Amino acid sequence: MKRFIAIILSMILVFTMVPVVSLSAFADYLPDEDFTFEDGVLTIRDGVTEIPQYAFCMDDEIVSVVIPNTVEIIRVGAFSDCVSLTSVNIPDSVKVIELNAFEGCTSLESVVVGNGVESIGTCAFADDSALVNLTLGSSLKTIGDYAFSSCSSLVSVTIPESVETFGYGPFDDCTSLSSFYVPKNVTNMRSDVVDGCTNVTAITVDKDNQSYTSIDGVLYTKDAKTLMRVPEGRTGSFTIPNG
Repeated sequence: MKRFIAIILSMILVFTMVPVVSLSAFADYLPDEDFTFEDGVLTIRDGVTEIPQYAFCMDDEIVSVVIPNTVEIIRVGAFSDCVSLTSVNIPDSVKVIELNAFEGCTSLESVVVGNGVESIGTCAFADDSALVNLTLGSSLKTIGDYAFSSCSSLVSVTIPESVETFGYGPFDDCTSLSSFYVPKNVTNMRSDVVDGCTNVTAITVDKDNQSYTSIDGVLYTKDAKTLMRVPEGRTGSFTIPNG
């Protein structure tokens, strides 16, 4: 499996040298006074600065979550496998979304990532198969390994100009994507950035990017001497530049 290594590394990070019993054994729950829950709406109390690892994972009653503008970090797997969650708005106060934070939220349709978020971790939104509306904030620098992999309903995504690094296959198997844009500040990217995206017909690179270029929708290194990716949805022939 394409994400096998990343998932194994994630598991090692969290579970190293600890006997596996259940996720609840590793969860750091929020005290009851720090949140309320009513009619499917989870509201985190103003003043809370982090949402602990696995705090609400596998809670199938959460439909939406209200995160205050005091939260700075969303920890590992905090909302993973919350299968009834439909939307989340991450405030500007959040700097980091850790690995697996919203993985497997199969009803999640809308995500707004605030303008303070700098890093989205490994598999943070992986397997969110209903995700259609995705907004990424203007401070985002790193999109981690397989961060949005298998978001099969995602038709388009706007990558902010602030992004510098793509991990392994960040949009792997997003089979509804039709195009992909690489901003000017990206200096670290692999050829598998849109691996398995069978409907992507063109990859576009900002003309001022110093590391990569695109010619007729095909991705190359800046000097056009190394072909990196032919979009999987492209049909017909194309000409490789001389050199």
